[in-house]
Amino acid sequence: MITLVLLSVVSLAFSQTVRLETVESWLENKNTLGGAIVHMTYPNIGQGCCMVELPEVVNLFHVMNGFIVPESTNPLEKLYKISAPTHWSMVNGTFKVLIIFNAGTPFRLDNIAMECNPSDISDINVYSFPQNNLKKTASSTVCFRPAFHQGDVLTITFPVPVKTFNFTTWDSSFSMTNDDNQVFTLSGFKAPFGNDHNTEVSFRFEYNDDDEDDTNWFAARDVEVQVDRAPTPDSLLINNS
Repeated sequence: MITLVLLSVVSLAFSQTVRLETVESWLENKNTLGGAIVHMTYPNIGQGCCMVELPEVVNLFHVMNGFIVPESTNPLEKLYKISAPTHWSMVNGTFKVLIIFNAGTPFRLDNIAMECNPSDISDINVYSFPQNNLKKTASSTVCFRPAFHQGDVLTITFPVPVKTFNFTTWDSSFSMTNDDNQVFTLSGFKAPFGNDHNTEVSFRFEYNDDDEDDTNWFAARDVEVQVDRAPTPDSLLINNS
């Protein structure tokens, strides 16, 4: 069923109005869970973040054109912090969100609460995944706003081991280590200090398929990202003085 419904929700923290538009929705049946595609609009979000609170815990919350801030997101508390890195100008203040309800727990979409703050800038952002609830594969991108430079090391830790993993941002200068298909490190970044263009690293993986109770299925919120930064030239000068 296709619906076109405009809903306005006033942000409590800021004077600008958040607009929610239900673009498409469908009912639960014996073959599929119910859900909706919702456009969440906050003009001039820039580098900032939005906090979304849902009325109920859901099966899937996927921002199709945005990122999750893992440390501030808790699906069990129905809270999702989402962001739009600066070069994602195509977002233009509108997040396109896929919501799949849990069985028997649909809710009115106008009960979604959303507050945005253009000055709330997160350094580490993980592109929203999984893109569906098939529990097969997923792809994502780590966006590190300060940018990766020579000597930096990126570590991505999953909550459980996966079947396969690879960095899709890759060239011959990179070096990867893999600890039990759960902890992955990437080094060999080439950008010198002052060159801040390399802000993204992308990856793809397969979930383990020996999962009868969903314990091997996880989302962007569950990923731990650590960036060990090399000393800057200025800090080396200070330490050697």
